Amino acid sequence: MSLFRPVSPIALAVAIGGLAPVAAQDTPTFTSDIELVVVDAVVLDGDGEPVAGLGPQDFELRDGGDLREILSFEALDVALEPASSSREVRRITTNTTNTTNTTNTDDRSERVLAVLWDDLHLSPSFAERARQALRPWLTERLANGDRIVVASTSGSWHVVEDATGEGVLLSALDGLKGERPPPASPDRVSDYEALAISRGNALVFEVVSGRFAAGDVPGCGDSQAALATPCPVLNRAHEAAWPARNRLAATLQALAYLSDVLAVGRGRKSIILVSEGFPQDPDASSIEFDEVVRAAQRANAVLFVLDPAGLRANLGPSAAARGGTPLDQGLAHAILLGDQAGSELLARDTGGFVLRPNDLTRGLERIARESETHYLLGFAPSPAAESGAFRRISLEVQRSGLDVRARSGYTVGGRPPYDPEEELRRTVEAPFDLPGYPLRVATWVLEPQSSQSSRVMVGVDVASPLGEVASRSAPRKVDLYLEVQGAKRSWREGRELVLDSRAGSREEAGQLVLLALDLPAGRFRARAVVREPDGHVAGAVTHVFEVPGADAWHLSTPLLSPSLGVDPDGLATTLQSTIRRTFEVGGNLYGQFTVYATPGEPASVADRLSGSWTLRRTDSATSEWSGSLPLTGSREGEVVCGFSLPLADLAPGEYELALRVRDDLERRELETVEILTLARTGDAGRR
Repeated sequence: MSLFRPVSPIALAVAIGGLAPVAAQDTPTFTSDIELVVVDAVVLDGDGEPVAGLGPQDFELRDGGDLREILSFEALDVALEPASSSREVRRITTNTTNTTNTTNTDDRSERVLAVLWDDLHLSPSFAERARQALRPWLTERLANGDRIVVASTSGSWHVVEDATGEGVLLSALDGLKGERPPPASPDRVSDYEALAISRGNALVFEVVSGRFAAGDVPGCGDSQAALATPCPVLNRAHEAAWPARNRLAATLQALAYLSDVLAVGRGRKSIILVSEGFPQDPDASSIEFDEVVRAAQRANAVLFVLDPAGLRANLGPSAAARGGTPLDQGLAHAILLGDQAGSELLARDTGGFVLRPNDLTRGLERIARESETHYLLGFAPSPAAESGAFRRISLEVQRSGLDVRARSGYTVGGRPPYDPEEELRRTVEAPFDLPGYPLRVATWVLEPQSSQSSRVMVGVDVASPLGEVASRSAPRKVDLYLEVQGAKRSWREGRELVLDSRAGSREEAGQLVLLALDLPAGRFRARAVVREPDGHVAGAVTHVFEVPGADAWHLSTPLLSPSLGVDPDGLATTLQSTIRRTFEVGGNLYGQFTVYATPGEPASVADRLSGSWTLRRTDSATSEWSGSLPLTGSREGEVVCGFSLPLADLAPGEYELALRVRDDLERRELETVEILTLARTGDAGRR
């Protein structure tokens, strides 16, 4: 008789129900009563290269002309380091840093790069040029540890948090298009021209009329009175002004929302707006422009505009038609600048710049260098500052030959009204983990449900903050939100939990929520968020996992446990599964997994399979143990493996457990790898 009974998804849910929640190591922190204004600054030498090694004494900061004391200072020089090459597959992810398979929550070491694809202000040909430059550059950034958000002004949204998401990143880029029509028609009116003429700008009206005439399109003559009389130029401008304002509003709203999402986490964020630029419309969009700047300030985000069209040398047909006079050329150039004035303004006011290089890759590398070497300076707002008012600031470096670039000012207060649903939405879409409540997320890919999908169990373990357990406070109700996102759809689950910190141990004070899904093959992002009764988010973690093809030869996710339990009928033992990957030295490691053969293979397939295991120290190439695994045919196309490994005589530390199944007849092999931590008695339960 086999030691283990095969575990079904329902039995798995029962077995996992007693999971021990993660032990918290960090107490939630709260901001002080004085909210500092934090300025992100980049210092450049004469060659335009970022300068490191400066201190607060090297800077002079003025608020409205008044010298202000620098109350906080942080110098960041984050050199790129290749992402870990470990073979670890993240079975478990936590928002704390005290176990293996965790996400780092040190905000200073995380680099977040957001790309906003302005398809509304991007023509198809230049969109392709930008995509070709971004593909290799973003892939390299991802491989070196950056977290990347790719969004578009038309509504797409993708978050990629580790190198395993390269395929998702490239697929997201390939799906981005350019919707801006090329300026081929002689009667086309640009966004800036349409907005200017609709406001009664006579000079722009004259330039457009000249272009219409040069293209043999009926115009309105040279009389300024035509601005008040229906004519082709005026009619065309009015037709184009409304969609121009709509496109502009959509882009500004997307920028503000992206900044608000990035404000969920600390640290510097770089936003690359891929756009040919857009105008500023003071009459209709001054509030929207101000909100983008305020949102970027709240997020400590710097906006860079990548214009794949490069420098515009063509001043337009109207200048040539009028003999190319300096006045005509100046007007044409001013109109050209007007079509980019809005994007220029936002880049400047947030501390960034506009890139229009012929070599887009070199321009992107400039952004990367500045994202790695910069300074954060905090100061208290001026006592004379009025709530909601914009305050100009100036920052200088007290060393010769150096230049500094930072945002132009800040808004006192200026936070939007608190909306708990908006905060939840932003947190779900953010690329940051929040440590308020200790969270663990695990996934188990189990048996195929059809040729197109497999049963997947997603488990979220929630524990009370450490301080609550220590003080034995009253039970607390919290809301848990779990969203699983795939390439084509998403799944959501909401639960109300009661965390009783008066329990005898942390293991008894938490709760586990399980979600059973039938998922197709592919990569998925599970996002767990905890919200307190007042509506504020108090914990979040992201878990990325892969689901293999259900019609291919593959292994289920191994179930690992430090102990066994007896079935109610007493005939066999079952795994007491755990969401932890820390086990006690001197104990045992029990495990089970299933081999799913290619559809149609008989149960006798077990006769030709052999299994083996290898346990090795991750920090040593010589400390290695191995042995065979028992394989038992269960039903057609399935083979179950149950095993027990003694952990005696092993030193505490991190280990890699490799489980292999070989088909000698077909000459094929499957392998799955787990990263484990061995700890002394008493320490394992706290992890």
